[in-house]
Amino acid sequence: MIYSPFCCYQSERNWLTEFSRNFSTRLPNRAFVPYPFSMSPQRHNRGLMLSRLGQLGHIVRLRCNYCRTGPRFYRPEDLIVLVGDREVDRLRRRLTCEVCGRKDYVEIDSPLLTGQERQSVIVRRLVRVSTIRRPIWREELL
Repeated sequence: MIYSPFCCYQSERNWLTEFSRNFSTRLPNRAFVPYPFSMSPQRHNRGLMLSRLGQLGHIVRLRCNYCRTGPRFYRPEDLIVLVGDREVDRLRRRLTCEVCGRKDYVEIDSPLLTGQERQSVIVRRLVRVSTIRRPIWREELL
């Protein structure tokens, strides 16, 4: 005999209402969603540290999905100087787009490039890190 989820219900609509009732009772304090999903970005490079990328000879690609800036490629050693030795997927909130200045649309990954693609890639190198000095004032009585 073939099992059907609709065998004990009159129609598909009754099955869906029963499913929603069971689902909402199992997950209190949440809105009804007929299936669980996640809006967080996918983590393709889980556990891949910048220092390990440098040892393997890979590069890091940064793209902005808001202003659609072309991909920019960086050496992992230069990014270690800026943000420290971190996972590649954790850099999303640390780096900003230079065109629009947004952090939430930046996509960072470490692609595997063929030899032909590596010859045509322009890599941005870190020249120096400049610090902005801002005075902070306090008012007091004489």
